Amino acid sequence: MKKNKTYYFGQPAMDNEEIRAVARVIESKWIGFGKESISLESEMISETHAQDGVILNSCTAALHLALILRGVKPGDEIITTPLTFAATGNTILMLGAKPVFVDMQKNTGCS
Repeated sequence: MKKNKTYYFGQPAMDNEEIRAVARVIESKWIGFGKESISLESEMISETHAQDGVILNSCTAALHLALILRGVKPGDEIITTPLTFAATGNTILMLGAKPVFVDMQKNTGCS
């Protein structure tokens, strides 16, 4: 039986600083919220020059919150890409909206 090749979009870029940060979080036993979370939020706000910011536990939670903050409501149609993780469409459906999947034309790279 022929083995399928696996193709990756990109490998996470982690060095010892990130590994130590993860170890600190695990050792603190505050995995969902704690001193490191508050520090990360403050650092993110500072680096992006944003007025506010919040870290969440997943991309799904972030997409869901972004759609809520944007005012998406039942019946809205949201244009999105089909080349994505399931959460992109699922979060739209969670709010009663309709995902409209738009792909690119092979010859132009445009929709």
